[in-house]
Amino acid sequence: MPTTYTWTDNEDGTGATVAIVGGGVLDSHSVYTQRFAGGLGSDGVWTLGGAGLGNGNVSLNLDPGHFFGYVVSSSGGVDSISSVEYFATTSGSDSIHFLLLQAIQARIIAVNLADVGSNVLIRKIPTERGHDSETYPYPAVIVSPLGTEQLPGGTNARDDIGYPVLVSILAKNNQDLSETNLNKFLLWRELIAKAFRGDQQLVTGGDWNAHRTKVEPGPVISPSAVWNNLFQCSLTIRCEARQTRGL
Repeated sequence: MPTTYTWTDNEDGTGATVAIVGGGVLDSHSVYTQRFAGGLGSDGVWTLGGAGLGNGNVSLNLDPGHFFGYVVSSSGGVDSISSVEYFATTSGSDSIHFLLLQAIQARIIAVNLADVGSNVLIRKIPTERGHDSETYPYPAVIVSPLGTEQLPGGTNARDDIGYPVLVSILAKNNQDLSETNLNKFLLWRELIAKAFRGDQQLVTGGDWNAHRTKVEPGPVISPSAVWNNLFQCSLTIRCEARQTRGL
C-alpha cells in the first residue's frame, strides 16, 4: 500500500494537519511549506513545518493563509518526495466563495500558462480595467465570482452549494481577426479546463472543501471584446462545497 498524505485545514486559526497513512512504522516524514502570495515560489522559501515518525498526523503551526506543501518520507534510508499540494489555513470566519476564488487562482498559476505565469488576478468582474483607471498587464487570467449559486443536493445534515467562479482570459488583440496567437489562446483555455474537469477535488479543508469541480462552457471568443482591441474568452468552474446546515 503506497503512503498517502491528506492535508486538512483546522479552521480555527491554528494551522493545518497532514494525515499520513500506509507508511512503515519506522518511516520518518518531514513536511515543508511555502506561503502562497500570488504565485508559486513567490517568497522563494520552503520551510520545515513539522515532522513525524510512522503513520499518524503531523501538525503545522501556520497563520491563516494559502500555502503549497510537500512531504519528504524516508524509509530504510531511501527518501521519496510527495507531489506538491495546495492547501489553506483559515480562521473559520472567511467567506467560502472567496476562499474558492483563491484556490482556483492558485491552481491556474500552478498550471504555468506560457506568457501568463502568475498574472492570474481575482477581480469582482472580468474587465479590461484594473483599478484607479489603470489597465491590467496582458495577457492575464481574471478569476471572478460571477454567476448564480446552485443547490444540487446534500445530506440530512449538510447542503451542497455550487459556487460559480468565472475564469476569463484577456489578451491584447488590436482588432486582429487573423489566426495570430489563436492557437496559443485556445491552448490556455484547454489547459485551464483540464485542470478542473472530472469532479476533481479542489482543495482539502472542512466546511469550505470543494469536494468536486465541474467545468461549464462559456463563450470561446467575445466578439464585442475584439472590437475593443481585446481577445476574451471565458468558462465557469462550478465548485460544490458541502456545508453544515444552520448557524
